[in-house]
Amino acid sequence: KKYQLLHVSKPGDAGFNLVCIENVYIPPGLVAPTEAPTGIRIKLPAGTFARIEPRSSLHSRYPWLELCSAPIDNGYTGPLAPRFRHRGQGYAVIPAGESLVQLVLYPLIGPEVGEVEALPETARGSNRYGSTGK
Repeated sequence: KKYQLLHVSKPGDAGFNLVCIENVYIPPGLVAPTEAPTGIRIKLPAGTFARIEPRSSLHSRYPWLELCSAPIDNGYTGPLAPRFRHRGQGYAVIPAGESLVQLVLYPLIGPEVGEVEALPETARGSNRYGSTGK
């Protein structure tokens, strides 16, 4: 098996760069997302969760790729494999060694959950889209 080490580009960077370890061919259209293996498995620190986020270069270099990301729960220890959809024509290719995404850790804030008769009043209330002005 091939494995990659987590690394940040510069001290203080928000995320750990993830590198694709093999060429990945992504079909066009709204099909199931294609996984790009990184060879990385992790155990997150207690009190955190993570997300795979795009690096700033993703959409400038591959404007037709869409990253399909979701939270990574603290107890997950399986492989990290970002998932992509391709909105262009033909197949998209992510070459081995490409780093398009980063793993970002977040603090896990677990509020107390329960049922209540009513929610407290707020200035916004239940007003939705555009309710805060321009």
